[in-house]
Amino acid sequence: MTDRPEYAHELAKLLTGRLAHVNFIPYNPGEGIMGTGFLPTSKIMIKYFHFTLDEAGVPSTVRHTMGDDIDAACGQLALKEEGKSLATEEGKGMKKLVE
Repeated sequence: MTDRPEYAHELAKLLTGRLAHVNFIPYNPGEGIMGTGFLPTSKIMIKYFHFTLDEAGVPSTVRHTMGDDIDAACGQLALKEEGKSLATEEGKGMKKLVE
């Protein structure tokens, strides 16, 4: 995982005084997510990273995902598990497991 609090401070230290801009792009669950161990970073941790970088004077932007309700978010093809997708009611239940 790359979203631990100590990594926020390490990134801030690394980028302080440099011409840099960090984009926080959420990981969108999609085909093949189940069993990979990859989960989206929590909104609280994204805010923590954003705040930590801001305090260090490192500009950053939090990108917001769109289209995940129809399996069309960035990097998201479709989650197919027994014919279910994240856009279905049952798929939305699976999505809550990874938020």
